[in-house]
Amino acid sequence: AGRNIVQLAVSVSSAPGANVYHTSVLLGGEEFAFNSAGIVRSPWPRSHARLGASAPRLVDLGISVRGEEAGAELLEVLGDEFAPGRYDPARKNCNSFSDCALF
Repeated sequence: AGRNIVQLAVSVSSAPGANVYHTSVLLGGEEFAFNSAGIVRSPWPRSHARLGASAPRLVDLGISVRGEEAGAELLEVLGDEFAPGRYDPARKNCNSFSDCALF
């Protein structure tokens, strides 16, 4: 079985009176992010650029031994909870998803 480097991508963008933090999870370089469309897969941390945020800081968190099926498993396990239309900026957002995906 293959191994995947697990990373947390973190970026900051400014909003009136506050900084807004955006996070996503990378498995073997493939990004998994959550927004109003549900869980979105990208070949790199694309979600950060789309928000106009700073270049993401990548934090190495370890190695998963799940192999090539890790992304599909993540979608299967979290897909219902983070489905399209379930995004809420204050209660269920990208940071909530990243927390669950890394657990």
